[in-house]
Amino acid sequence: MTRGRNDGTLSGDRAHRGHGPRTRPAFHGTCGQRPAEPAGTRAGRIAAVSDSAQLQTWWHDNHEFNTSSPVAGDKVRRSSFYDVKVATAEAPTTRYDSFAYMSIPRSGKGKIGYTKEDGAEFASSANLTMSWSSFQYTTDVWVDVSLRTDQSISSADQVKLKPSSLNFAKEPVNSKTVRIKVPYDAKGHRFSVEFDPQLYTAYNDMSGPANDAGTLTTSDGGGNRAIHTEPRNSMMIFAEPASTGTEKERLIPTAASARIHYPEPGQVGDPPTREGRTP
Repeated sequence: MTRGRNDGTLSGDRAHRGHGPRTRPAFHGTCGQRPAEPAGTRAGRIAAVSDSAQLQTWWHDNHEFNTSSPVAGDKVRRSSFYDVKVATAEAPTTRYDSFAYMSIPRSGKGKIGYTKEDGAEFASSANLTMSWSSFQYTTDVWVDVSLRTDQSISSADQVKLKPSSLNFAKEPVNSKTVRIKVPYDAKGHRFSVEFDPQLYTAYNDMSGPANDAGTLTTSDGGGNRAIHTEPRNSMMIFAEPASTGTEKERLIPTAASARIHYPEPGQVGDPPTREGRTP
């Protein structure tokens, strides 16, 4: 485990069922621009982020595209499957980049020091991932979610939002991108964006005894029973309300605030002690 960085990983199958962070992480990095993207992305494109009272997005210059192994200690795992941009409804043509993080089963490290089941077996064997992007806002926004793969859509109807009760307006931008209207809410919104080309079905192989129905598989043969259909590479959006006024003063510490501990980057060793006791 390492302090001072984020590798964009969550372990276990729950990390791939829409159980991402409910608030923006504390490790979003810098607000600013980054160098041109690596080969395979749009040449010369520079990331632009928003740092205003209406919209706050983030970017990591030190990102890494990696779908199978641990990222370097000074890198952040960027989604290999999705890009996200956000614009306010008042200025819909001014779109800002919002970093899309990605998790892979067990952070790509496998089972370290154990062999028992840990809940991530199926996610690992099926190569499932979860991507997410988060931003803070105080006004209605448009969110563009784009596929980075060679897949495409021909209609906004090929993109589902979950929970469907949100009933957000959405429209196609091109064969890779859907635009979603996210109204401001004091409680924020958290939802899944599901592209039809990314969907797969998991099956129960019914291999176990009566009290153990079997294991999950992506194979539909041999009498296997369909269990659920969801994106192989899921995408979550976390639209978080920005604190303002007295609430901001109460919740967000400043450099002048007392009792703030700033952990040093590096490997986590023994638990820190305080007054001779371990917390």
